[in-house]
Amino acid sequence: MEALCTTIRTHLTPVHGVSSLRLQNHLYGCYILLEDIVQKNVERVGTVITRQNVSFDVVKQFSEIGLRYGFAMDTQLLLAPCPADYQEAWIQVFTTLATLEEVDALEQKVSEIIEQVVPKEDGFFANAAETGSLSPQWVDRALNLLLPVTPVIEKEDPVPSTIPVKVIPASVLEKHKDNPKRLFASTRRKRNIVPPKKLLAMTRRKPNV
Repeated sequence: MEALCTTIRTHLTPVHGVSSLRLQNHLYGCYILLEDIVQKNVERVGTVITRQNVSFDVVKQFSEIGLRYGFAMDTQLLLAPCPADYQEAWIQVFTTLATLEEVDALEQKVSEIIEQVVPKEDGFFANAAETGSLSPQWVDRALNLLLPVTPVIEKEDPVPSTIPVKVIPASVLEKHKDNPKRLFASTRRKRNIVPPKKLLAMTRRKPNV
């Protein structure tokens, strides 16, 4: 557990912008998966996780956890290359933690790390943890990172006196918000009461009835 906390601090501290979004999304997905394992919402055999007849190997497909369980499922957020020490620490946790008390203790430690090292402008994880999904404002932030508005210059030969410029209009961002290929999770664990210093526990799914 301490090894995981150390590597999370190490890799979260220097990153910003889309790199921070990518790592936070993966981290969020790892916690959702960890709670599913402990609560037996999924079946784990070794490092293979099965849910509703769909299986994946958390070692071979570790970089995909954010896309499967995170708050944002855009393929640009695939965690690749993945830090080896970060992966090893999570695999150890996935295969050894067995109780919700252990999960809560880990969550408390890591929530404190996130509060300390992640700047407010990159607070995607904290926002998603409040309700189980990113708010519309934070979806906008994520889209602005994933879909930068940049001019595309087309050059012709010979070069004319006026070079045509294609500018991506702002409306493109609005269009992509409804694009089914860019999914932002909205069904993660939610709670009515939000403890101020217990970010991660807020992501719990309600028990299946």
